[in-house]
Amino acid sequence: MANQSRDNIASTTPARIVFPPCARHPFIPAWFRDLVVRNLSGSEWKVLSVYIARANIHGVAYPSVGGLCADTKLGINAVKRARTRLVAMGLLVEIAQERHGGKFGQKTFRLGWK
Repeated sequence: MANQSRDNIASTTPARIVFPPCARHPFIPAWFRDLVVRNLSGSEWKVLSVYIARANIHGVAYPSVGGLCADTKLGINAVKRARTRLVAMGLLVEIAQERHGGKFGQKTFRLGWK
């Protein structure tokens, strides 16, 4: 009986799924890493990688601050500071900001090299 219950547990346990490395992170060319990443802090690099991952073919991305926080595991102030520094460095270019009534909505950014 003990063996039978162990077999049932083993059969219901889900198998571990292994993703290839490219499925977890966007492809970053070596020349880009050498030029840009060495000059960025960890939080700036995390925020920039989310923008790269979410950008369309024109280099436009518009993740919300909450989405950036969830994807990078950083706080709101750290995300805003990193994004401000990326804009100052020219890696992100602010295109527009939505307005809903009297409130500001999310900002739209374009990657600086596109």
